[in-house]
Amino acid sequence: VRSLVQRIEALPEPRFVYGGVVDHRLEPAFFNSLLENFPVGSLVFLGKLDSSADPELRQRLQSTPNVHFFGEIPYSAYPHLYKHASVLLIAHKRTQFTDAMFPEKLNEYLSSGKPIVAVAIPEVGRIARESTFRDMIRTVDTPLEFIDACTVAMSDSDPNLAEARVENVRTRTWEKMGARLDEELRREMKRVEI
Repeated sequence: VRSLVQRIEALPEPRFVYGGVVDHRLEPAFFNSLLENFPVGSLVFLGKLDSSADPELRQRLQSTPNVHFFGEIPYSAYPHLYKHASVLLIAHKRTQFTDAMFPEKLNEYLSSGKPIVAVAIPEVGRIARESTFRDMIRTVDTPLEFIDACTVAMSDSDPNLAEARVENVRTRTWEKMGARLDEELRREMKRVEI
């Protein structure tokens, strides 16, 4: 882990970090916009570049000097690497699949306390709306909003906001999420029986 941390610490700031596989789920327009608007700094992918990723995006990412791929890394290294990010990113395409998922990386991101910019897929939007802090997660719909949110997030230094992110994860344990799911399923079963 130490060598991975040293690698990320050596990269120029701001460091925009995406944790996970670079694949077909990612929206090229967000990353292209990021590269155009932040020619200085680093775009970091903590995961492998999958062959299912958009071919034009793959080519651009591989040919841009300030894009860095860490490849497959141990799961235990992610929290240490997230701490060295300027902004953590969730930039998925809006599809039926992504609209139905809960990106587990959101919990990992929140536990770091670092600023998060995410496409407003339903579950991410729900968690952002339920927060008492408006900017706990900055959700966006367009590449322009993405750039604006990243720009604001880079200067996010409020320790209360960082703690709110960490506290949000503490309150959403698997046990609590399971109990909520059980409650919703029981309510739906009663509704259907009527």
